[in-house]
Amino acid sequence: MVTPLALGTLARSFPGVPLRDTYSGAIRLVGRADSLAVTTQLEGASGRLDATLILDAQAPLYRVTAQTTVTDFRPRLAFADTTLPAGVVSFRLTTDLGGDSLPDLMGEAAVDLTRSQIEGIRIFGGRARLRFGDGAMMIDTVSLESTALDLSAAGALGLHAPVRDSVLVRVRIDSL
Repeated sequence: MVTPLALGTLARSFPGVPLRDTYSGAIRLVGRADSLAVTTQLEGASGRLDATLILDAQAPLYRVTAQTTVTDFRPRLAFADTTLPAGVVSFRLTTDLGGDSLPDLMGEAAVDLTRSQIEGIRIFGGRARLRFGDGAMMIDTVSLESTALDLSAAGALGLHAPVRDSVLVRVRIDSL
């Protein structure tokens, strides 16, 4: 049981840690560096995280398989940054990714956004289905439906310079 895990304090020693909130809950680690199972349920003022991960942190290739649910995430509180939009976001992230660097990333990721609100704009839902390989991120599906706009996208983004790419984005904006 973690009571409490103060990420703002941790960031003093590890400046790369962007989160600043304090969380409480359970973290369970089982295994070795090449097959570490992590299960966690953490909650703080900035939201709740439920995650199950299998990590392979053994060089030369790394891998993460994860199912993560983030509920009532408040970016301003989580990052202690008032320049971020005010609001509450909930989503589910599923990944199966491996590689030794961004250009060599292989696998898939999926994000499902549930009812949320950012700066007074209601988000009814959204989804993204991404595949990684051959130095690119293929965007199979991206969609977002809100009170302000509907967005969809498909295509690919190169993950390093020699890879050619293009993305088609469609946006329908509500009348002003």
